[in-house]
Amino acid sequence: MKTVLSVLAALALASSAHATNLVTNGDFSSNLSGWTTTGVVQVFTAANPNRMDLPASPSGWPAVGRVSSYLASTSHITQSINFTGQGTLSGELWAAGHGSAGVGAVSATVLWNGSVVGSLSQVPDPVKWEMDYVWTTFSGTVIGTGANTLQVNFVVPSVETAWSAVDNLNLVVVPEPGSMIALATGLLGFAGCAFRVKK
Repeated sequence: MKTVLSVLAALALASSAHATNLVTNGDFSSNLSGWTTTGVVQVFTAANPNRMDLPASPSGWPAVGRVSSYLASTSHITQSINFTGQGTLSGELWAAGHGSAGVGAVSATVLWNGSVVGSLSQVPDPVKWEMDYVWTTFSGTVIGTGANTLQVNFVVPSVETAWSAVDNLNLVVVPEPGSMIALATGLLGFAGCAFRVKK
């Protein structure tokens, strides 16, 4: 019985080992370490006065993105992630705009190898302020083909205030069924040998 429990514990540990987040600094706790930036990208914290009242994400501070006033811009962050197989990419997005409509939308978009996995877009509104918008979560399946590119685009139009942000990016790889079956078979074989030796 102890052997069977040991096998099950080993399988559980093997499964959890595959649940590692492959995104480097996806919670931005190390500022922009691990990321390449293009354009103006800001790290937002509770003490950062330049966040213009951007609220904390569901995961808390920090977050990364772009806040501007009457300055249209497009910027992004990227990182290369090496893996082959299938995984789940998830995170939190925020976009908001206060000002006249008709100048374009505020958006935060997450791309995997050029394909959109998560996106949030908001048309600026002269009545709404930051407290009228909420963070949203996204999750999608991605395919790794070796060297992969994770990119987040921040687009802000020229309005009184525009906010675009992202936080808590996670990429969890799904173990291949064949490798898990092989692992289980090997562990059960080992358990059988241990049982025979004890007898």
